[in-house]
Amino acid sequence: MLDSSTLTYILGGVATATKATAEDVQPLKEFLSRYPQASKPLNEWHALQHSYFAQWDNTTCQLADIALAVGFLHQKSKEAQITSAEELELAWSLIHHALQSNSVSQAYQTANRSAQGFLAVPLCSIVNNGNIELIFRLHVWLPDRQRGAQGFEIHSHQPFAQSWILAGTGTNHTYSVNSVKCKEQATHAKYALSWSSGGVADKAYKTHQTYSKVVNTRNYVVAKLEGSAVHSRDASYMIQSAEFHSSEVDPDSLHATLFVFDSSQGFFHDAPVLGPKDMESDTHYRDTCKLSPSFLARMVECVRQWEVCMGRGRKHEQCGERLNAIEAFSKAQRLCESPSIAADLRVYRQRAVDKLTMLEDS
Repeated sequence: MLDSSTLTYILGGVATATKATAEDVQPLKEFLSRYPQASKPLNEWHALQHSYFAQWDNTTCQLADIALAVGFLHQKSKEAQITSAEELELAWSLIHHALQSNSVSQAYQTANRSAQGFLAVPLCSIVNNGNIELIFRLHVWLPDRQRGAQGFEIHSHQPFAQSWILAGTGTNHTYSVNSVKCKEQATHAKYALSWSSGGVADKAYKTHQTYSKVVNTRNYVVAKLEGSAVHSRDASYMIQSAEFHSSEVDPDSLHATLFVFDSSQGFFHDAPVLGPKDMESDTHYRDTCKLSPSFLARMVECVRQWEVCMGRGRKHEQCGERLNAIEAFSKAQRLCESPSIAADLRVYRQRAVDKLTMLEDS
């Protein structure tokens, strides 16, 4: 169930993240004011909203969809509830549809590439006195071999975080980190993180960043790998505040997640990045990506459909249903041949072609 109070809270953050105007948001506020104490399933809210907003412009409808999806997953996270594959599919379908809107996508201009290598699309941003209160983003690692700043993979977050896997496979590594007195004993140094949205970088979080900077604090540590967990489609995992971790994604594969930072579930102000012992600082500029959120959403949806087709093909193959397997793998191949995304998904197309070749030769 999703409360109207949660949707009202989320709406301001969606407006900030999407750079929506007051005129775009006002109809949503008026709609929610009609249901001050309501608690409804996601699909009921969706039907109500789209009936109410039938006379409004496309932007307002798409903002409503983003707020619904973010509010739903935020509430599931706070209540520590498992999100089913069907629920995640519905939430993603709302976000995917909204990001295809020209008005919403153009407001973002382009996605930005983080120091960890993924492309980030902000969906909700609530920051209080420079500290993250609630951040919700789409994260996409493209099959482009770009996987972030080497040497700075291990990091921690101030707020509690949770990730829902939309497509592909990623590995989350967790570490124990202990201080040492001398540099010679250390594996890493702690770096302090700051952000800029155009001016001098400081420790106040910025929703729309131009660059981030880490500075060596000369606090030396030993980092030891404690565990690794592989996560794939429809799975979810949590990262506690100040927990050191790193994400690993195959450089030739797409991996996409919906990701939330939520300080109400934990916040630790000193959450450093680990880096080389002998560097002074490192600056990562966020404006290197020329890809639109709309394009990224299409890529994610294509790979999600590709995964379904490939899974069906493998099942048919195992059951000896050769013609059905060929049909499924052929559909997977065709999904990757759309002119707008073919170059970026050629690895996926080839994987489908390889399966077809094996079947034809058998």
